Amino acid sequence: MTLAARGIVELFRLIRREDEVYRQILTFSISHDHCSTRIYGYYAVIDGKDTKYYRYPINKFNFTALDGKDKWTAYRFTKNVYDTWMPDYFQRICSAIDQLPLKIPRL
Repeated sequence: MTLAARGIVELFRLIRREDEVYRQILTFSISHDHCSTRIYGYYAVIDGKDTKYYRYPINKFNFTALDGKDKWTAYRFTKNVYDTWMPDYFQRICSAIDQLPLKIPRL
């Protein structure tokens, strides 16, 4: 997911709008095994031409504990990403793509 975050940062850097993605969650990942799930958000810290990428732990839980109390947490999180977070984020990405110059300068 860091590679996807890097692509978003580079897109916004090309149109000089990198301040819009500075320290903002750009991508998510969910990993799991037979009993636990981990949800992470990825963000970038931009300092001029230098960019560092970080993974932020959003939630970590055992879906077999407490009689399955948390078994739907990952599903609800993912559904909220698609229904709530993604539409505005998608519009920002489309707006950035629309501002790309016809000839992109080599970096």
